[in-house]
Amino acid sequence: MAGAENSQIIRDYAKAYKLIYMAMVPLPRWGTPYHTCPTCGGLLTEKYEHCRWCGQKLKWEG
Repeated sequence: MAGAENSQIIRDYAKAYKLIYMAMVPLPRWGTPYHTCPTCGGLLTEKYEHCRWCGQKLKWEG
């Protein structure tokens, strides 16, 4: 049953990598000004001239 042990080890590594990845990706926090693209709905951290997801030119009011 060496194959079963190896697959369990691989699954454990995958869980660890997922946790590390989730810790590195910044999640939206309350009070942080996040904006969304009106075309694709992509999350933007700043008011960019073009959307980082779909490339659409953005117009911001204000």
